[in-house]
Amino acid sequence: MKNKAQRKVLIIIGIILIIIAILAYVLSLFIDNENNETGNNGTNNTPPTTSNVDEVTTDFTLLENESVFFGLSDIINHYFDSIMVRDTEELMTMLDEEYIDEFNITTSNLYNYINHNYANAAYTPKEIYYNPNSDVTYYFIDGYVMNYTVSATSFTSHVKFLVIVDESTNRYVLRPIEADNLEDYIDSYNIKVRELTTGNALATRTISEEEKITTYLSEFMNFLISEPNEAYELLTDSKKREFGSATNFVSQVPDIYETLSSTVFSYAMSEEEDRTVYSVKDNNQNSITIYEYGIMNYQISF
Repeated sequence: MKNKAQRKVLIIIGIILIIIAILAYVLSLFIDNENNETGNNGTNNTPPTTSNVDEVTTDFTLLENESVFFGLSDIINHYFDSIMVRDTEELMTMLDEEYIDEFNITTSNLYNYINHNYANAAYTPKEIYYNPNSDVTYYFIDGYVMNYTVSATSFTSHVKFLVIVDESTNRYVLRPIEADNLEDYIDSYNIKVRELTTGNALATRTISEEEKITTYLSEFMNFLISEPNEAYELLTDSKKREFGSATNFVSQVPDIYETLSSTVFSYAMSEEEDRTVYSVKDNNQNSITIYEYGIMNYQISF
């Protein structure tokens, strides 16, 4: 009887040990599964629901950042300077690789494609559209070129460029745009993520209010002697009415040019609902008022 009782105890103990082993095994599987999900350091390694892939927006708006605006202006003027001195290596660095591939551009045929007919050019952007809050920013630029030669000065309006900037590296490339309508060109362009790891870096340029006023006055004065009809278009509506017509304004351009100065003696600035007003005294003590509606978008009265 005693042996039978001992065997029953041993059997019961064995069953209990087997149950404990099974429970331990199940528990170990559960713990291992949690470790696989959270990692050894307890952080969640499960892929996030949001993607870290670079993003680029396709909604474009007018650029209002002055330092970027004038930095882009410097890029395009550097492009024209490189054409003037025939710096082929620099131009190939600046040009978009996709533009180079599209037209099979090489160092041998480069000047057949780019703006080679400008001898000594100065570029002024008038409007720049861009896609904000993107990993890659596309700047579509519309402006004009003043080309200076020994014998003449020529004016070409609506000269357009695209500058693409990789925001992660601050590197840029550019391409000339041969299109009549910039808005249609933007709508049809393939906006996508680009990785630019070589080439030049975008350098912004901050200018003071006085420097900006001088830029506006200098543009108006340059137009007086080279493109008086463009100067007329910069006048306020009330000033145009004083002259009566563009023809009458043009006839008085020599006197206006002799009277006004592009050098700022003093100025005051005030803000109105949709514009900034600069009340200026030039170096000849003329009173000039500039109404600014955006960067390089202004009207002038005197």
